[in-house]
Amino acid sequence: STLSVILDLPDAISIVVSASIAVLYTLVGGLYSVAYTDVVQLFCIAIGLWLAVPFSLHSEYSGSLNPNTTNWLGEPPNNPYEWGTWWDYAFLLICGGIPWQVYFQRVLSAKTGRQAQILSYGAAIGCFVMAIPAVLIGAIAKTWVAFIGLGAVSAAVMSSADSSVLSASSMFTHNVYKGVIRPHASIREMNIVLRLAIPVITAVACAIAIFTTSIYALFYLCGDLVYVMLFPQLTLAVHCPNHVNRPGSIVAFVVGFLLRILGGEPVLQLPAVIKYPWYDYENETQNFPFRTLSMLVTMIALLLVSRFTRTCHGRQQNLTITTARTQYISCQDLRQLRPTGKNSGWKTVEF
Repeated sequence: STLSVILDLPDAISIVVSASIAVLYTLVGGLYSVAYTDVVQLFCIAIGLWLAVPFSLHSEYSGSLNPNTTNWLGEPPNNPYEWGTWWDYAFLLICGGIPWQVYFQRVLSAKTGRQAQILSYGAAIGCFVMAIPAVLIGAIAKTWVAFIGLGAVSAAVMSSADSSVLSASSMFTHNVYKGVIRPHASIREMNIVLRLAIPVITAVACAIAIFTTSIYALFYLCGDLVYVMLFPQLTLAVHCPNHVNRPGSIVAFVVGFLLRILGGEPVLQLPAVIKYPWYDYENETQNFPFRTLSMLVTMIALLLVSRFTRTCHGRQQNLTITTARTQYISCQDLRQLRPTGKNSGWKTVEF
């Protein structure tokens, strides 16, 4: 949309052009190109947004920041039942952004744990600082300032786009192709699959962007699903790796997905099959924090199924070891036999 405003192009052409640029340098340089372009885009975002702030504040079209004039701070829910939804979204915003691949892909690529910590804390501070211009900006008077501000937004979009495409392609290559389809795939083969997956995933993303009216709704839905299905798995995999395994992860993923979808989703026009307490039948909305409940159930299912499968596997191993040991002892007992005949002595039997 930023290119369509600046260059007066249709949305579809702007999306295709932006995606093509992102795919080009992502295919050429991989994570290095994404990292270097993110540095340049970061400076564009910082300079562009903060440069637009004074012009927007003095514009005749800008609103007032006085809470008595403009209710931009919002209000707490009047209905006590709506507090469930409020807390549900609060935990979603706090914990739902942690398992995003675009974040911990960079954390895992850090040389040391100390660098990963500095990266995380610095990113948190940077996100807070860069959110201030977005809050202050209302409407911009001068055209050249508008171009700089929209360019900053475009840089932010490109930074997120290339990271998302590369992370999705990497997850498909490592988790699906190597983990399921070709477990013994070589590094060269995986690089080829990764380079083929990048344009395919980009094409799918372009189709979604062209035919979707609200990108914010998709972003919110993606964060919702990540919070319910991936946050428990990432948390336990990092802090309790000895208590989880693959079967538990699969079952927990399915359980979390079903609980979330059965709770209903207006973006996908899915009605609520499970109507939790405090359900608003008039507006057809859930007031119960069912997302957080689904997340907790996913975490419990992961622990229980992992414990159950580990116990069954341990018993099977013990049974196998016991059977092998019994066969070994039996063979040792049969190596020397004493026949009952008159002229018979000790006889060694070879197996």
